[in-house]
Amino acid sequence: MQESNQLLREEISAAPAVTDENVEPTFGRLFEGISLAIIALSLVAFTIETLPNLSASQRGLLALFEIIFSIVFALEYLFRIVHSKRKRAYVFSFYGIVDLLSWLPSLLMLSTDLYFLRALRIFRVLRIFKLSRHIKATEQMVSAFYEVRASLAVYVSLTALTVYLAAVGIYFFEQHMQPETFGSIPHCLWWAVTTLTTVGYGDSYPVTLGGRLFTTLILILGIGLVAIPGSLYVNALVRANSSVEEDKKPTKS
Repeated sequence: MQESNQLLREEISAAPAVTDENVEPTFGRLFEGISLAIIALSLVAFTIETLPNLSASQRGLLALFEIIFSIVFALEYLFRIVHSKRKRAYVFSFYGIVDLLSWLPSLLMLSTDLYFLRALRIFRVLRIFKLSRHIKATEQMVSAFYEVRASLAVYVSLTALTVYLAAVGIYFFEQHMQPETFGSIPHCLWWAVTTLTTVGYGDSYPVTLGGRLFTTLILILGIGLVAIPGSLYVNALVRANSSVEEDKKPTKS
């Protein structure tokens, strides 16, 4: 556990934070506070922008705010590159990519109005991940995910196989009675996903006795499948938190 946490810290260190070792402590705290405020304001503006009845002046004001936010995020991105000890590692790290996409599409829109660039502006929502840099519990959460990543990969593979088998099963039970809904295995995949996750929208359901018995089995199986990843992650998170608490304890001389 300690070895995996150490490896994780080395990977995360590629995305530099504004800490005491990078800049002066007072400036670092001020920088962090301003960054948090701007991230929050940009997300609020992004949300308001989706309202349907905004006037032209209001949309223009929001567009101006977006330009200001993007410029600030671009300067922050350059600042982190300059103060990073591993510049290349930061640029290609998760946080580096998030920092880049948080401003680049919006500023590119100033010089051109290409449709695909307008679509890329949806990446502004990635700014929410910038908040995780300032949350101390993030390292524990990532550490927990890092610990159970192999088990989660097995779970995802098992789930994909189960979804496919569920779609195949309901296809053979219901294809003749409901050809519009269960006419092919690809059509049945939607039913398999909603049933295994116990969502059950009600837009498709079996009418034959065999289909209903099969659905009962799938629902029971789905309850277990939904619970597995949560229990794996929670247990790993508890262990990660315990490890942090152990590190905080003073060592006995």
